[in-house]
Amino acid sequence: MNNTKTELFDRISDFLGELQTLCYAQCEQAGISDKSYIISLDAGGKFLRVCKGSSAYCFIALEDNVTKTLGVVKAGDILKPASYKAPARVARGNVFEANCIECTGPYGISYLRDGHFNW
Repeated sequence: MNNTKTELFDRISDFLGELQTLCYAQCEQAGISDKSYIISLDAGGKFLRVCKGSSAYCFIALEDNVTKTLGVVKAGDILKPASYKAPARVARGNVFEANCIECTGPYGISYLRDGHFNW
């Protein structure tokens, strides 16, 4: 993937806008009026942590890299959190994909079972 940082941040912004809209719809459907599921961000060196309320919702890779724990990670990969501070191993989507919001759900990023995303 040969995308510039500007393109990456534009796509992340679009993804987060869709995610916030989804969270507001979930609050409305559940009858929550305080909008407690506001999306917040915490940027690190390699990943952007996306939080929903006080929990880590997902991680987004800010650059291509290879690590022992995660293997190959491409810029824009959306990863499920393994913990508050670390992403899980397999990317669930990428912000450069047209349907990247499909890997999200009401409580976080989709689980990976048998090579398929499931809720």
